[in-house]
Amino acid sequence: MNASTIATDRNPQSADNWLVRGYVYQSLVGLATDANDWAMKAYDEALKLNPNDPYAITQKGIVYFVNKDYQNAKSNFEKALELKPDYKNAQDGIKAIETASKPPEPTPPESSTDKK
Repeated sequence: MNASTIATDRNPQSADNWLVRGYVYQSLVGLATDANDWAMKAYDEALKLNPNDPYAITQKGIVYFVNKDYQNAKSNFEKALELKPDYKNAQDGIKAIETASKPPEPTPPESSTDKK
C-alpha cells in the first residue's frame, strides 16, 4: 500500500499510478474499513486523467458490485463496453449482475413417499 501511495505522491499525473493504488485499496475490502471509498477515489483520479479507460470504469463497477449496488455496477460495465465492446471483464460483470439479480429457483415440493 505504501508503494502505491508513494507513486501517486511522486507522480500524481500518472493514471496508471492511480489505477494501481485503486487496485491495492480494492484488495483490502473487508480488511480495512474505508477501503471501498479509497478505491473509488483512486479510480476517480485515474479517470480524471484518462476518462475513457475501460479498465478503470470496470474496476469501479466491481467495487459497486461487491457492495451489491448492481445499478451503478451495471452502468459502469455498460460504459466500459461502449468504449471497448469486446472487453471481457466488463462482459463478465454484466453476467455476474444477471446471476446475482436473478431470484432463486423455487424448490419443488417434496412428495410424500410414506404409505400408511
